[in-house]
Amino acid sequence: MDNNFSDAIRISRVFCILFMSYVHLHILEPAGAEHDALTEIVSDTLGRSSVPLLSVISGYLMVSFFSRRSYLDALGKRFRSLIVPMIIWNGIAIALWGGSGINDLLALTGSSKLIYLTFLRDIFVMSALTPLLLGAARRSPLLLMGAITTIYLADLKTVLILRPQIVFFYTAGVLLHVCPIPLRRNWAGPAIAALALISVASAVWPTMNDSHYFDALIKRPAASLGFWALAMVSGRHLPALARLDRHAFPFFLSHGVLFHILGALYHRAEVLHFPAAYLILWLSAPWICFLVAAATSCALERARLAVAGSGPGLNLAALAKSRRRTGRL
Repeated sequence: MDNNFSDAIRISRVFCILFMSYVHLHILEPAGAEHDALTEIVSDTLGRSSVPLLSVISGYLMVSFFSRRSYLDALGKRFRSLIVPMIIWNGIAIALWGGSGINDLLALTGSSKLIYLTFLRDIFVMSALTPLLLGAARRSPLLLMGAITTIYLADLKTVLILRPQIVFFYTAGVLLHVCPIPLRRNWAGPAIAALALISVASAVWPTMNDSHYFDALIKRPAASLGFWALAMVSGRHLPALARLDRHAFPFFLSHGVLFHILGALYHRAEVLHFPAAYLILWLSAPWICFLVAAATSCALERARLAVAGSGPGLNLAALAKSRRRTGRL
């Protein structure tokens, strides 16, 4: 995996998670503050198209992830990185606002308390199926593609996978790893233009979005490809953006709680209850909360390192390193 490709993956995660968060941004809306076209572009087209690309990336990366370690070891790592954070943050939300059943915490058969965290549950289930999907992709890629397309277009929900969209795009990521599709030179420009065109068309002619087939076969795939093109271009010209990826997951986990706090503050600030202030807050809220999540994550990491550094284990390790440098045993 070359550096540009790796940077593009990290940058795309930042873009996707930031825009996806707009879908969950619900704060007091003053009279006259409606911006239907902008909401359609930012929240629906860009926000809801983020999940497909995140799913493709996950499926693509999990092929190598499961190939490098035993199945149980890989599944255990995925459980710790996906399910444990989901339970912790759903637990925080339940402590703040109450719960109504086991699904609120674990998302066993329905959405969790923080609805967006259900994505982690579905990605974990798909991760568990990765070796099976990989075998099918190698033996009968066309048959596998046909099966997941049928599930996707028929919107077949099951207790195992709550969102058929994730089944389709995660498996597409596995297929792309096994059967790469070469892209023509200078493909990024047309892909970004298609993303812009679909975004504007969906806002100008919202009835287009009533078609399930337009949404499933054109809007989501084209928007995801456009996002990927943006990430590839950004990776070439602004590779430093990839460093933000380390803060993307903490923001993803916490943004529902942070939005609630920000919304409560705005609700009390009646002087700001006019359309222009609302629009500025709505557009900037995810970026503000991303900075808060990043600052909190960095502070916690520094505190962890400080505590670890005060322990005898790390001091002994530092002493051993010093002795190696000086030639003493």
